[in-house]
Parts: sequence; structure tokens; C-alpha cells
Amino acid sequence: MSAPPTAPPPDPRALALAYARLGYARQLFAVCEDAIKRRGPEPFFLLLKALALAREGSFPAALRELEGLRSRRDSEFAVLTALTVVHGAAGTPGGEGGAAASARAAASERAPLPALHLAALFLFLTGANEEAGALVERALRELGGGGTGNASEVPLLALRGWLGATAGLRAGCARTLGAAPPAAPPPGAGGPTREHGEVCARAVPALEGAILSAPLAARDVDGALALAAAYERRGDVARAGDVLTEVVGAHPWFLPAVAARGRLAIRCDDWDGAWEAAVALLDADGDNLEGHRLATLCVIVREGPGARAAERAEELAAAALRAEPRTARVLVDVARPVARLSGRSRAILAPCIRLAEAARTADPGAAVYAVELGAARLLAGDCGGAAEAFRAASALDEANVEAVTGLITLQLASGEVEDAGAQLEMFKIVSESLGKAPEVALLEAQVAGRRAPPERAAALEALCEAVALHSEALSDAAAAGGGGRGAGRPPARAACWRWRFMRMHWRRARPLPRRDSRCCGALPPWCPRRSPRGCSSRTPPPRWGTGRARAAPYSACSQRTPPTRRHTCCWRT
Repeated sequence: MSAPPTAPPPDPRALALAYARLGYARQLFAVCEDAIKRRGPEPFFLLLKALALAREGSFPAALRELEGLRSRRDSEFAVLTALTVVHGAAGTPGGEGGAAASARAAASERAPLPALHLAALFLFLTGANEEAGALVERALRELGGGGTGNASEVPLLALRGWLGATAGLRAGCARTLGAAPPAAPPPGAGGPTREHGEVCARAVPALEGAILSAPLAARDVDGALALAAAYERRGDVARAGDVLTEVVGAHPWFLPAVAARGRLAIRCDDWDGAWEAAVALLDADGDNLEGHRLATLCVIVREGPGARAAERAEELAAAALRAEPRTARVLVDVARPVARLSGRSRAILAPCIRLAEAARTADPGAAVYAVELGAARLLAGDCGGAAEAFRAASALDEANVEAVTGLITLQLASGEVEDAGAQLEMFKIVSESLGKAPEVALLEAQVAGRRAPPERAAALEALCEAVALHSEALSDAAAAGGGGRGAGRPPARAACWRWRFMRMHWRRARPLPRRDSRCCGALPPWCPRRSPRGCSSRTPPPRWGTGRARAAPYSACSQRTPPTRRHTCCWRT
């Protein structure tokens, strides 16, 4: 009787690449240390170990690791590339960074194929996608252009797939040496475009041929994940889910694939699937950060911001501080979605604020972490702490949109309309060369609407501009996906929104008949049609909402508006 087939042993290279892409430092360092003890000082693990040290801010230790590897001729170009990046992130005084850059330029022409691959990989993991893509294409040309069936080209095709799947979605962040945290880019910084979608589409065919033609157990794990990410970027979530399911079935030890399947389930609005992925991750590892994150999001979305959600948020914060206490990007990446879904619950926001404070302490020179701290405090009602954080972020980066909009929002909340308008005008002048963001146009509408007297025409025009800018950004993002559901929507929807706003403004400007005095008591206190001046007020009704139950007793009066579109009220002609 033949023995049952055994699962392949864990591949430390695939684990190290997965943790490096997610921005982890402690877990990446642990995997590399274990692999070096078992396999010896391979350049691949030594480079990623130096990256992990640099992500935690231990730049001297990272530079020592790289200097010890510099004498190896087969990886000299990759080591010089890493030295140039780490010296720039550390802000090393003197000419050490310049010397490394000069030596790198001299070694570029004679760099062997493994050194090109390692250099491109390090550049990709630190956010330099364009330079990494150029090195990958050069290496593939040396191998014959790709698609030759050579086993050594599979890692290069996988890296090209990751470059296509993340084109336009990642930006360099010098201090974290990786993809920037999930904060809004400055206006004009450039988001995903159709060209980025074409980059992803060009990378898929060769990667499909290299991955899907191999048996399940022999497939490159990182290449399979890259193919799933490219499918997801193109909007083909069904094929992405199939690839991830095959990876999990063939390699049950590879927990990052389970986490990727859970994130894909959230995108498909399959919260049962996301919960199953979270349970599987936590059963395999009780401290798994991705499992705690998926479980917290599932509880908040399905049950609301209650006591159980607050308990889950506390567990998530504790797991994040245990796993990555000094990796600012991971801490903010964990805290941001939970804070936005908290429903302003202070019990849920408290652990998010602790994570943002830890990120701010780990990297005090980055404005994005101060912005996230201010946003979390603002949601919790701490206006003083939010203003302090937003001012610190604005001092670090004057063009940061979220910092300026946060300060202006606080000024509007406190009634300082003119000061908010002056600061908004100053920010528009400073960021004129970068373009205009939808958030800035929305603030213009709020400032114009709250002035005395209200500038309603200017507010309406600013609202239309905000919706047009937002719709254009959504259309570009959908087009960058390369297809799929929701992709390629024309920007003409902005015109429809503009017509809707103008129609609403026209209805509110029309003279309305006198209201019945009995009707005012039937309206809720927050309704704008309920006025302390009584029924002589000519305030127009809101556009949406229903009030059939309140208006039912007054059957003698004529109802001039449909109850399904507005708050119904009794009118006498």
C-alpha cells in the first residue's frame, strides 16, 4: 500500500517575499535569520534581513550587514543598489551614499543575472517600481525575452507580475523603505491610469504560461500569488480566487495565501468567506496579525460598532504591537480601516489612537502618521489633540492635503469661517502646481455655504467641481484595472451629478406656498422645514426621506410632494 502524498515543506523564500511585500519587519527578520542558519549566508536572505533592520530604523545595523556582503562578486550590483537606498533613507552625512551610487553605476554594465534580479527585487520592495521594471526587462532580454521555458526566468516573470499588479498604487516612502501607508496622495501626485492597467495586462500572458503549465505542487508560490494579484487588478476576481485556492490546497503552510483569499473575499462582499479565512489563520497561529485584522473587520461590518467590536479592536491592537512594535507603516495600515468603520465609537477608537501614537513615535519625521493620529482623535471628539497632530503634519509637509483639510474642518466646526477660508486660499496657492483635489473643492463649498450671507451659487459650483474631480478619479482607477466589473465608466457621470445639484438648487429657490400650522409639529426637530418662526418660514424641504406616518393624521390637507422622495408635509393652497 503506497504512502499518501505529503505536502511540500515550507519555502522560506516565499515566506520572506510575502512578509517583505506586506511591510513586515520583525517577521521578515525572523524568517531570514532561520534560513541563514539552515542554508548558510545566501545573498537573497542577507539583503532582506538588511531591509528588515532598515524598516525598524536600525540603519547602522543594516549598513553593516550590507558592507559584509559587498565583497561577493556575484551580488555586488545588488548590494551597491541596497547601500544607495539605505544611505538615502538614513540621511548619512558625508560622501558614503554618493560613493555607493558611483560604484553601482560602474558595476551596472557587468552585473550578472542573479545580481540584476536581486537589485530589481530590492528596488521593488522599497517603492522604486520604474527602476525595478527596467532591470527586470534587461534581465529577461538576456534570457531570450521571456516565455522560453527557462526555470530561471520564473522569478523574474513573477516580479514583473507584481510590478504590473501594483503599478500606480504604490509610492516610495524613504523612512519605511517600502510602499507608502494608505494615505491620500497629494493633489497631482498621480494615481492609477490606463497606462498602468496596460502594464498589468502585458505582464499576465507570460506569467500565465510559466505558472499554470506547471503541476500544482511544483508551481512557484510567489509567482502564483503575483498571478492572482494581476487577475484581481484586472477585475477578474473569480480567476484570482481559483489561483489562491489552488495555492492554499497545495501549500497549506503558506498562511499569506489564506490572508490574500480573505482580503479578496472582502472585496467581493463575501464576509462569510472572510470570516472563514480569519478563523483558519487564527487556528494556525493565534497571534497572526492578518487573522486578527480580518476578524475585526468582519465583526465591525456584520455586527456594528458594539462591545464585541471593541473587544476585537483591542485584540488587534495588542497583536499589532506584539508583532510589529516599531514598524510604523504596518501599525497605521492596521489602525486606519478600523477607525474609519468605528462609527465614532470611543471604545473602538482608543486602540486605533494607541496604534497611531506608536507609529508616530516610531517615525516622527513622516507626516502621514501624524495625519492618521489627528484623524483618529478627531473621530473620537478630541479636537485639541487633533489640531495638534494636524499642525505637526502640516509643518512636516505643507502640501499634505489631509493635514490642511483636517485643520480647516476644525476651524469650521468652531465657527471660524473666515480663518478657514483664508487658510484654504493660502493652501490653494501653495499647491497650485500640483492640481486640485476633490477634498479641497468640497471645503470650498462648505466655506462658501457657511459665510454670512451664504454664497449659495459659489457653494453649488464648488460641489459640482468636487463631484466631477471625484468621478474622474474613480474612472481613472477603474480604467487602470484593465477591465472587470465597474471598470471603464465614462467621466460623463460627473455631468449627471452636476445636473442633479442644479436641479436641487432650482427647487429650493422656488417660491413655495404657505404651510399649515398643524403640520409643523409633525416634522422631526432636525428637519430644516421646522422653523422657530412658525409656518411663515419659506424654508424648502429636503430632497430625500419619508414622513408618511407623521403626515397621515392630516388627511384633509393636500400632499404636494411624493412621500417616498421627501418629508411629507400638509399644505394649504
